[in-house]
Amino acid sequence: MINQEEIDNQIIRRLTGDMSAEEQLAFDAQLHSNSEIRRQFEEMQSVWNISAEAKTLQKFEQSRDASWIKIKTAINDRHVVKRGFAKRFMRVAAVLVPLMVLGVTVWMTAFNRTHEFTYTAMNVDTITLPDQTELILNAGTTIEYFDRAGERRLRLAGMAHLHVARDEQRPFVVKAGDTKVRVLGTEFNVENIDGRNRVKVDVESGRVRVTLHDNKIELTANQSVTVENGRFVGTEVPADNSWVEGSLVFDNATIEEIAEKLLNYYPQICDVRIGGTHDTTRVTTKFVRQPLDEVIEELNIHFNRKITLSEGYLVISD
Repeated sequence: MINQEEIDNQIIRRLTGDMSAEEQLAFDAQLHSNSEIRRQFEEMQSVWNISAEAKTLQKFEQSRDASWIKIKTAINDRHVVKRGFAKRFMRVAAVLVPLMVLGVTVWMTAFNRTHEFTYTAMNVDTITLPDQTELILNAGTTIEYFDRAGERRLRLAGMAHLHVARDEQRPFVVKAGDTKVRVLGTEFNVENIDGRNRVKVDVESGRVRVTLHDNKIELTANQSVTVENGRFVGTEVPADNSWVEGSLVFDNATIEEIAEKLLNYYPQICDVRIGGTHDTTRVTTKFVRQPLDEVIEELNIHFNRKITLSEGYLVISD
């Protein structure tokens, strides 16, 4: 039975970033496995995004009264919440609203045109930055954005597709671990998965400069580079980015190749453990926004292996 007060408190802590990495992983697993908790979270996240304007990052009204009116108007106009949720929201609003107003005040200082914020995508998500740069974030990806005079900087943990708004006076810099990607205006992907010690950059259009310590390399359209264990390991044709459309496409792929993509795509997987005999089976298939349990069920059939998710680990055995 759901302890509603505890779930409400967890949702607030998740939205405000007040969870440790371990707590966040455990809560995200609950979101995946419990449709009711996921529904409640998505409803409250909708109101949070409306009031904080995390997705559009437009100029926010400066008074708390105006902020509260904006929330109530959004609820009435867009029917974001059901009655049961509205009652719970009113109960937690005393905590949530001051935090949102404080967060927006810190993030956006209109007088000096400074924008700072942190955002974590729960699903494949699209946001627009103040400079009109468009980002598509993979599930579980976290970004920290800083926009000051003469500089646009994004710190990335996860996977992102970026369509950078051109501004020759203010270059755009993506920092992924020790790797920096500097652009003026272009479209590209960056992959920086925690614990993997690897960064991958794929360029779709324009030109970017990738820097690692004192080493630099420039990429143009349809080029890619991988940084692994502190060094460049070569360029290649960009990888498939079907995840941007919410799809996972596999063409004659091994279980190891599929497991790596699942690790990048599903935030509830923290690592992969493959045991048993070496499997030479190759599979061609496609998953479109399917829950992880359905994907695992299909892969069990394709490979005739035992594939399970246990405490965040994708375990593959005979």
